[in-house]
Formats: sequence, structure tokens, C-alpha cells
Amino acid sequence: MYACYKESYPPTAVNHCLTCNFYSSDRLNLLTAGPTCVRVYDIIKNQDIENEDTHSQDDQQHPELEYLASFSFYGKIYGMESVRLRHHDRDSLFICFADAKLSLVEYDLENNALKTLSLHTFEDDELKDGFSHNFAIPIIRVDPDNRCAAMVVSNAHLAILPIRRQGPAEQQIQSDPKNTNSKYPLMSSYVIDARELGNEKVSRIIDIRFLEGYYEPTILILCETLRTWSGRVAVRQDTCSILAVSLNTNDKVHPIIWSLNNLPFDCLSAIAVPKPIGGVLVFAANSLLHLNQSKPPYAESLNSITDESTTFPMRIQEVILSLDCAHATFINNNQLVVGLKNGDLVVLSLITDAMYNVKSFHFRKAVNSVITSSICTIGSELIFLGSRLANSLLVRYEKTSEELVETYDDNISVNVDEIQDTDEPKSKKLRTDEEIEDEELEKLYKAHTSCTAKESYLRSYTFEVCDRILHIGPCASVAIGQLSTFVQEDPEVEVVMCSGHDKNGALSVLNKGIKPQVVASYDIPGCVDMWTVKDIRLNDENDGDTSIENTHKFLIISRDNLTMILRTGQEITEVEQHGFLTQTKTVFAGNLDSSNCIIQVTPYEVILVSKGEQIQQLELGNESPIIACSLQDPYISLLSEGGNIMMLVFELNDNDEKQVKLVNTTSLNHSRVTACCLFRDCNGRMSVSDSTSPHTTSPTNESIELMEDEKLTIDDDDLLYLDINETNTQSNDVPITSKLYRCNSAQKVSYWLFLCLDNGKLEVYSVPSYDKVYNVNSFALAPLILATTSIDQDNSSNNDSARSAGNLPHVNEILVVGMGYQQGKILIVAHIDQDILIYEAFPSTTCVNNALNLKFRKVPHEIQLTDTRTPARGSMGLTTLGSGSLLRYFQNVANYSGIFICGAFPHWLLMTTRGELCIHSMAIDGYIKCFAPFNIANCPNGFLYFNNGGDLRICVLDLRFTYDCPWPVLKIPLRNTLHFITHHFITKTYVIVSSTMSVCGKMPHITTEDKEFIPVEKGDRFIHAHVEKFRLQLITSETWEIIPDAEIEMTEWEHVTCLKSVNLKSEETVSGLKEFIAVGTTNVCGEEVACRGRIILFDVIEVVPEPGKPLTKNKIKTYYDKEQKGPVTAITCVEGFLVTSIGQKIYIWEFRDNKDLIGMAFIDTLIYIHSLVSIRNFILAADVQKSISLFRFQVKYRTLSLVSRDRHHLEIFSTNFYVNQNQLGFVVSDGNQNVSLFHHSALAPESHSGQFLVRRAEIQVGSNANAFFRTRAKVFNQRQIENKHITWFGTLDGSIGLLLPVDEKEYRRLFSLQAKLSVHLEQNAGLNQKAFRTFRSHQKFLQNPMRNVLDGDLLKRYFHLGFAERRDLAKQIMSTPEQIINDLTKLELSTI
Repeated sequence: MYACYKESYPPTAVNHCLTCNFYSSDRLNLLTAGPTCVRVYDIIKNQDIENEDTHSQDDQQHPELEYLASFSFYGKIYGMESVRLRHHDRDSLFICFADAKLSLVEYDLENNALKTLSLHTFEDDELKDGFSHNFAIPIIRVDPDNRCAAMVVSNAHLAILPIRRQGPAEQQIQSDPKNTNSKYPLMSSYVIDARELGNEKVSRIIDIRFLEGYYEPTILILCETLRTWSGRVAVRQDTCSILAVSLNTNDKVHPIIWSLNNLPFDCLSAIAVPKPIGGVLVFAANSLLHLNQSKPPYAESLNSITDESTTFPMRIQEVILSLDCAHATFINNNQLVVGLKNGDLVVLSLITDAMYNVKSFHFRKAVNSVITSSICTIGSELIFLGSRLANSLLVRYEKTSEELVETYDDNISVNVDEIQDTDEPKSKKLRTDEEIEDEELEKLYKAHTSCTAKESYLRSYTFEVCDRILHIGPCASVAIGQLSTFVQEDPEVEVVMCSGHDKNGALSVLNKGIKPQVVASYDIPGCVDMWTVKDIRLNDENDGDTSIENTHKFLIISRDNLTMILRTGQEITEVEQHGFLTQTKTVFAGNLDSSNCIIQVTPYEVILVSKGEQIQQLELGNESPIIACSLQDPYISLLSEGGNIMMLVFELNDNDEKQVKLVNTTSLNHSRVTACCLFRDCNGRMSVSDSTSPHTTSPTNESIELMEDEKLTIDDDDLLYLDINETNTQSNDVPITSKLYRCNSAQKVSYWLFLCLDNGKLEVYSVPSYDKVYNVNSFALAPLILATTSIDQDNSSNNDSARSAGNLPHVNEILVVGMGYQQGKILIVAHIDQDILIYEAFPSTTCVNNALNLKFRKVPHEIQLTDTRTPARGSMGLTTLGSGSLLRYFQNVANYSGIFICGAFPHWLLMTTRGELCIHSMAIDGYIKCFAPFNIANCPNGFLYFNNGGDLRICVLDLRFTYDCPWPVLKIPLRNTLHFITHHFITKTYVIVSSTMSVCGKMPHITTEDKEFIPVEKGDRFIHAHVEKFRLQLITSETWEIIPDAEIEMTEWEHVTCLKSVNLKSEETVSGLKEFIAVGTTNVCGEEVACRGRIILFDVIEVVPEPGKPLTKNKIKTYYDKEQKGPVTAITCVEGFLVTSIGQKIYIWEFRDNKDLIGMAFIDTLIYIHSLVSIRNFILAADVQKSISLFRFQVKYRTLSLVSRDRHHLEIFSTNFYVNQNQLGFVVSDGNQNVSLFHHSALAPESHSGQFLVRRAEIQVGSNANAFFRTRAKVFNQRQIENKHITWFGTLDGSIGLLLPVDEKEYRRLFSLQAKLSVHLEQNAGLNQKAFRTFRSHQKFLQNPMRNVLDGDLLKRYFHLGFAERRDLAKQIMSTPEQIINDLTKLELSTI
């Protein structure tokens, strides 16, 4: 039993975020970290066209996020921090992984990738203090002056990583050529045991922070000396303390310079306060403290809970709140933005006196936002709110007003008014040396306090959401619905997921691929290709309607030897004239002169049409026919069948008449051309380097040593009075002013011609000079990086390349486009044999004279053109895929621009201003011959395509969906917590269970009869607990609106624990089964009150809707609603009977006469059954701690018996079935983020004659899988009949994964490939793929790991390799590239 795991939708949760100069030295980047990936964003200002007339230029632009890169890791990310290393003008990144791994990485400008600088691991058994698992979450912090980094590796250990700084001693060491340690950015790391630092015993490190303003790195440790919790506050409280430790990394001496004990027990985190205030803010759940070494501590109580939980002296804060789960960031020296656990953003101001002593805290609620998991400041006007429970937001804040708080008297020891400088002294008498010294001290004090205002002001801010990152998690429940389409008989599947929490709760509707809405369909057989063209003049004169601009006026359809011209408008009609040639086939048609003219290219002629009349017919005089054309107004490139290039240019002749003219292109035809493309650069990224232009290089070693020598001449006395930041600044750090927004100045438009030659080369020429500016020798071999070579090397290698041209793959087509924000991202999309290659441009650090300053890196994707591949005659084993243009560039299709790839498995390549390339399949109508955008009044911003059956489809995209994500997503906000969802197949409605939070002011009282509640009287400053109020509602799948008057309100303290659509026996239907919705509830009134629950059975019926309310056609009809003797925790159906888990028993019920439930059988279980799934007469039960059990219900004997169970302890999250032909398995996800596959095998020795389930496969997925669902695997070969199910699962991090059954023969071959790839490919941050995917558990199992699950995310990187690397790896495992690609393609196409 084998399977393949794949992450189909990457995680969207943001756990950590920070800003730094990661990509460049003058641009701030935003870095976000999910569970296993880091994403890099840039900040851009996008033009707001709607406010163009009423606002200034600054108001028209609003900040947005632009995606730059994403880096995946084989490890769970627990934290990241930026650091500026020696001799670096950009920031590097510390990333810590589970359990205690640390990697130092930076962005590689040369290869546009991530480069690993240093690796560290602190997972020794000695540091675990006897535990088998490291339960402490690693915390990474970096010194503000970039002198060292510290990491919490266990409950009481700190790992110190000194950062190398060049000094006199190291200069002598570097003079030794045998010494190689000096080139590493970090010195040797070491571990400190925090329990050995002071007298107090450190039991647990809560948080660490580096303090500012110290000569040596000083770290503050917030720790807990004695363990306690809320239930023991009466006997043990104030158990936290802080230790400020000075780190002498050279001598490894760490004295404690400051400590404070008896802090509140609920201290959660600390944040360093910048100068001039200094110190640290300690966040506790119910209080806030400011601590500083040289100043008295100050604390405020935020609610009345501190009256009984701490004896630390505190003032009373007027605002009542809790800082539990709060995250904060400074927006200036004395103000923070704090995100609370209820989603409120609060501005916290530190009110100080003239000596910077904190006198009070001021809280002001700013806005209600998302529940944050991390927060960071971007520049001086932006903050980023990262969230695991909702969309992450980019927020702009702006100061609105200032309010005077308090004025302090000048009753200090030195009167500032009396020491002001004057031209002459007030007294003429001689002053003693002591008086002169006192006056100098007074002047020094004045210089320090002159910039300090005696009045404290409270600044108010307004917050505006500028951009958001879509998040579809956490996945609480998943339902599958049917999506009916016009072009397919079998209904498609739509996935509806419960996302968010509380006011951020929403329904996320996802489609696997694009499902277009068909407006009309026509049968036009014999089509080969088609184009849509505009004619602005024809629009103005003939239609007389100028309100609709940029509409297409003609649809040109090319057949084998004919051309059909269709006039578009209110109706699509065929026309005979309008100046086009119709008695020959058309190679290309497009627009010139800003859509005022139409050009038609035939095999031997070029036609120019304007206002519906032919204005020029140019005979090309070519011997071989034209087979391809590329147009960028005003230039046209033509490619003949013989491999020759012809260039045309559109211009006005001497009589001011429009014409196209042939251009002499002798220099372009030195070799046979296989593909060509014209590109128009609008933002100046395609620039040619000049030999006379200066090159920007890093500072030389001589200048660096000179600066260091100057720094070392500072007198020791000066170090006592100068600012520590001035003396400790690293010599390599040149002052840099980082800009927040990208400034795009006006650039000259340039044109470029890309040519692919038959010898495998890629050449780029400037137009109209036709100078060669770029040359890649091995483009046809699909290298990872495309870099130019010099012209001399190109000429010397022409002969060798020509001799090997017969063995190279054939470049069928190439397309170069600019996409993203202001078309700033240049993509090369090439069709080479049976592969689609995508390259993205990035700046080159190595300049070649008279060449483009660009490189291109291959973009990974999974686009497949065929389901099977056969080797060709060439040595590379590849063949071409017929003829015809597959790559179609489009603009403004549903406000999206990109590339459509035609073929048997069509795909969309989309990119918005966000800058992330999104690839969506469209396997809904089979083979697609051709594609064209189509914009008319009846079909705005739509598109056309021809399928293999000769049907012309006129389609539009559903504008409700967002396509700028891995799957098309429609997110419906409901503003409450969604717990369960199920689909009612008859009425096509969804049943959802949601809850809202309300304040609880009473407690249940133990009585023998009815429930009694006692009011809780705790005062006005007490924060009461919140309870959930549940209700059940219906939502329609047509408009995704809540159906009014169709809901069930649950009673107070009643929780819905399960919801499912069940088929029960009924005499009302012919099949004998009827669909019902079953609900199980539990009354949660505390541990002292006995639990009771309810079973509710109802149906969704159709009635006559109320006038003006079409949604009221569906109502809820309740058939059964009775209380049970215990809590109903899980529910399902088997063989027409209802199965429930009540307490510690599983019951089988018969729903008789649609009135009552009659008990049929029961069985005792283990602890707590929270999930039941069934297939045929088998029931799979998941226990909260005792793993899974398999039961069988025999209808004939009415008995429920235990078949087998897992003997190990597992904390089960969810479970489902695994179906592979005639094999049945059981998929389980646990609390350690593993997905395991069990099998019942009575013949296996380890099953003990079938008593225990056998674990067959397992894999670590890196996220908690919380909801499973199954779909049938797609089969494109009609001769194969396979009964395979794909088991999908949604996770708490917003990702969607799958398990796909794999045959043993395919598994053996791909497993060998996986082993080679794990060694051959470079892994980010130096992590081990095999170790990460291994099953993890806190317990030691007496068995070896049962892998048997392929890592699909690693295997798909085989497509990303070059053709030569594919062949070499396939040869190592005794296979062929075609065989491996066929196996991988089969797995990929099964999930489309």
C-alpha cells in the first residue's frame, strides 16, 4: 500500500514578519514566514484611477505589496531575525527551525536564489535535561548593533552566536593564509546554561531581548524561577524574574548587571524600548510593566485580576483590557501599536517626564482589525499585521492630532533657565575650578535635555487598510458540492471550507482550476486558428457609440485554405468584404497604429486594413511560406518555413499614407531560426551595458582597513561620553537611506527581437539597429540560469554548436512578455519539444560589454502538454509536439493579463500588480485549439476558444472569484466562527454551524432538577469569560447568501459537536434511502454538572417563496429532536442506519416512520470518540488519545463488533478512508503533524491475527490536517478503468494537501528518483528532506519508520531540471526521462 503526498495549496498563514534590506541596500522588504516557507515582498505605490480628478498625486497612490520570491524549507519555522554582517550592504536572515536548528541565509544576487551562510544545530541530548523531546519553542534574537545573536534552545539554555567583527587581533590572524575561519560570518557558537548565571534557579525561559545603549551586547532574560499556574496562584505567585546579562563573547564571561525578582506569574513577553527612554516593556496577561536598570520600575494593573494574583506594586489603569496573546511594535520612540486577542488595535503611549522616567501608560483604541499573530513596522507610515486566523493586512497610519497631557515643573536640581548661554557672564567675580566644572556639567545637561519637551503630547492616528494577503485557514470543516457546467456532463467539484475565527470567520469556496461561464456556443468546424481585432475608426463611424472603447470588431478564423471574417457586435455575422483576403489561410492578424489599423498576414502577403477598407497589399516575395508572426506596434517580425526572418515596420510614406515596409535583415539570417518574438520594454529594464560606464562595486579592503584604523584611534575617555552607536558601528556599514516605495521614473520605450536558432541558441537583438545584445548558447537544453556570453565566445562556438544541432531539442515557440506592476517582470515562455519553460528576468551583477544587464532564472511549474511521451531519434530522447501556436498572450480578461497555453491540458498564466505568477488549469472542455480575448458589449472582458470538436465557446470568468492565488477562491465573510459545514445535495444548499461570543456573567449551580445559575459579581474592572452561542443556518450556493427564516438556535451553554448529511432508511423514496441532516450537541456547563446532549434530524425542503424574497424557497423541517443520556460527540450513517457516539459508547439507531430513533446495537469504546466515518458496513472511529478503531455492523444479526484497532497512543485530529482499486486503508492525522496510513491485514505477523491495525505508510506534512475529504482520481486514458480516490485534507495553516494512491512499480521507480533528488538538489537553509518527512512522535515506538509515501513536492522538481540533468538522473536509476515523466505526469493529471 503506497501513496504520494503533495501540497496542492501552499499555506497562507503568517506566523512571523519583519522588515529589512533583504533584496537591495536601498529598498525595504517585507518578509513573512509561514509554517514552512518565507515570502519576500516589496512596497509599491499603485495609481488610483478613480480619484484622479479629485485628489492630489500623493492621494492617488496607495501602498501595495509586490511579491518578489518565495522560499520553501524542509523544516517548521519557529522564528526569524535580520542581521547586517560585516562587509555586507544588505541584511541576512537568521531562521530557526524545529527542534533547535538555526540557519543563516542571504539573498544571492548572482543566481536570484537563497544562499546558506551558516548552519547550527543544538539538539544534543544533554540540552534536553533527560526529556526525549524538546518542548521549548526556540526563540531567536539579534543584537541591535549586530554584534551577536542568541537563541533559546531548551527551557534553560541559551545558544550564543558571535558575529565576526574585524579588529587588530583578527587582522593578524587573517594575515595567515592557512587560516580559513576568518571568511565565515560567524565565530564559534557556544551554549550558556541560564541556571548557572545567578543565585535564582531558572526553571523556564519565557522570552529574551537585547537591550540598546550598552557597550557590550546585553541580553535581558525573562524567566520563571518556580513553575505555577492559575489554579495555584493562592499559594504561589510572582514567580517570574528578569536577568540582564552582559555578553563578553571573546572571554565567554557573562556577568549579571541587573536583575529583578517577584514579577507577576503571567508575564508573557518582553519588548525593548528604544532610546531615549530605554529599558524594556514586560507584557503580562493582566498588567504592563516598564523596567530599566537605572530607573525605578513602573507597572499598571489592566484589570481587577491582579488584585489577587500579584503583590507587585501597580497603579490602576482606567482602560480595562488583557494583553494575553498580544503583539506589539514601536511606531516612534514612545508609542506602540498593540494587537489584542480580540482583534483590536490599541495605541500605547509611554508618558514620561523630562528625565525620561515613565510616569503612566495611555491606551487608546484605534480600530478593530484582524487577530494578529505577528506585527511589524514598515518605514514611518506603514505597519503589517500578520495573522493565522484571518487575512494579513498592510495598514497605513497617519497622525491626526496631538493632545497635551501634562506639564512638568522645573523643580529639578539644576535650573535650565539659569544656564542659558549669554554674551557675558552675570557675575564679574572670578570663578573657582569647581564652579567652572559645575558649569560645564550644567551645559552638558542642557545639551542633553534641550531637545526634550517639558510637555507630553498624545498623538492620535487614523488607520487605513492598503493591501491584504488572502488566508483561507484555519480549516475547521470541509464540504464538497457539485458545480454544474455547460460544457461537461459530469458535474465538477467545488470545495467549501470553514475559515477564520470570530469576526474574521468566512466561507472559502475553492475550485481546482478555472471553470469559465459559457455565454454562447457555435459549431464552426475546420478552424485552425483565430484572432480578434479592433478598429477604433470603424467603431466611431459605423456604430456611433463611443461609450464602449477597446471593443473587438472582427473575429478572423483561419481554416486550411480559407479565412472567415466575422463582424462582432450585438450579433456575430459573417461578412465578405471589409478589405481582408478570404481565399487563403491567415497566419496572423493584429492591430497597428494604436488599434486604428488591422494587419493580416498570409503565407505570401501582408494586408493593411483601416475603417473597413484595404489600404495596402504587400507581396513579400519569399520562397517559403510564412508560418509565424510577432507584432509589437509598429514592428512586425515574420518567420518563414525555411527559417528566415523578415522585419516590417509601420510608418507614413511621403504622401502621409499608412503603410508597412520591409526592412533589411541580412544580419539576422546567419543561421536557421526556429522561433521568434518581439518584445516592447516600457520601464527600461532591458538596458545594455557599456564598456565606458562605471561599475558599482563593494568597498575595497584597503578602504575598509583605513576606516577601521581610524576607528581604533578613538581615545578611551571618548568612549565613555560618545554615543555607543557611533563607536560600535561596523566599518563596513555605509550610511544607507532605505526608501519605502519604489520610484519608477519615466523610461524610454525600447524594442527587442528574440530569436531561437536551430543550434539551440537564444539571441536578442535591439530594434531597429539590430545589434546583437544577448546570446545564450544552450537555451534548448533548458538550463537553470540564462546568462549571456561575449560576442567573441559566440563566434568561436558557432561551428561546434552547428555540428551538435541535430541532437538538441527543438524550440517550437517563444513568447516574451512584461507582466506585473507596470509590466516590470519580464517572462520568457518557451515551448521546447513537449515541455513548457518559463524564465523570469533579474538584474545581473556581472556586466558584459554591449550586452543586456539581465539574467533569467527558470520558474518551477507543473504544466504538462501530453499524458504520455515517447522517445525521439535524437540523443536527448525528446520529440516535438506538432505545429501551431500554443502560447497566447491576452490583456484585460476579467481585468487580468497573462498567457493562455492551448493544448490537451490548457493552462492560464496570470499575474496582477501583486507580482506573483499564478498557474491555473482548465481541463473542463478537453483539447483547446486556439484562444483569443473577446470584449464586446454582450460579453465584457471575455474570451473565445475552439475545442477539439469544432465548437466555438464564448466565455467569461466568474468575477466573484479571486484568481491571484494558487486556486481560484471566493471568500464570503460571515463575521462569526464557523465550526461545521455539510452539503444538501437535493436542494444544492449548504448547512453551516456557527457561533458568536458573548460575555458570561453567571455560573451554573448543581441541582437535582432544573439548571440554576448564580450571577458572578466581580466588579467593573473584572474581565468576564466569554461563552459561545451556537446556531444552525442555511446558505444558498447560487448567491452565497444566508437563507432567511431557516435556522435553528441552540440553547444557552449548548455546543454543536457534529454535523453530517446522512442517508437513512425511508419509505418515501424509491431507493429506500432519504437524505437527512443530523446534528449532535452537548451541554457544556462545567465539570460538576452532568453532560447531556441532543440528536436533531431535519430535512431541507422546498416551499413557495415569499413575495420579494426568492431565497425563502428553502425551509427546515425537523423530524426528530430529543435529549440523550450523554454528550453526542460524533455522528454518521451505515447501511441506512444512524451511528452516534454518546459518551463512551457507539450506538446504532433505526429511524422508524420518520418519527423516532430505535436502538439497534451498541458497543463500548475507549475515552472520547470525536470522529466517525463509514463505508459500506465498516465504521472507523477516532479517539482523542487512543488512535483509531475499526468496527463492523452486521445488519442481519444486528450486531456491532470490533474488528481491529491501533495499539499505540495517538492524538487524532481527523481520519478518512484510502481507496486504491480493491484495497482499503485508513488515513489518520495526529497532533504531531503526521499523516499515517493504516491497513487491516489478518495475515501480517504484527497484527496478531488481525487484532491490531498495521501501519503501512507515514509522512510528516508540517501542518495539522484537520479535515479530510475524498474525490475520484481522474483518468484520461479511456481504456483504463481505475477505482482510485484522492484523499484531500485542509490544515490549520491554510494549506491543502492530498494523498494519491500509487502502484508498487511506479513507487519503486519514483522512490529511487526521490533518493537521488534529495542528494542532487540543493536544499534551502541546508535542511534534510528525509529527516523532515520522517514520522515524529513524543513517544518511542518499537518499530522502524514505515515511509512508503512519496514526497510529491520534491519529485515535481524533476520537471525543473535541465534536459541533460534529467537524462543523467534517469540513467542512475536505470530508467529513461520519458518513463519518469510519464509516471509524474500521471500523478499530476489525476489531480487536475
